Amino acid sequence: MVVPPPKQRGSSISSNCVRCSQTQNCSSDCLYTASELVLYARLNAIDAPIAIIKCAAGGTHLGGDWNPDEPSGFEMYPLTMELVRSALAELDRKKVPYRLEGVMWHQGENDMFDDGYKKNYGENLANFVARWRKDL
Repeated sequence: MVVPPPKQRGSSISSNCVRCSQTQNCSSDCLYTASELVLYARLNAIDAPIAIIKCAAGGTHLGGDWNPDEPSGFEMYPLTMELVRSALAELDRKKVPYRLEGVMWHQGENDMFDDGYKKNYGENLANFVARWRKDL
């Protein structure tokens, strides 16, 4: 999914949706968070097309949901790989040249509530990054 640039609302950054101003009952392709607005502001200065592929779910943890080796719960790692590969295949189908430049990762709070996940967060994160590099 290529995310269109959000409309700007003055100089303040809000976690409300910038399209409809709601904080809930907003479609997933409509809701932009404050971190996404900051990212957009930085990327907006680049004079080149940019595609952002977003996959997110609240309340997940790296030790389980995002674990590339043994995903559990929402099984976010395989879901995300499928989403990214599908989006890149669509660019290929449309003959749009691209190169992967990076991944933005924001997660971790929920791992602190499980002693095993908390203790192994650094190792799990290193494995997660290595698998992204290998799998894409």
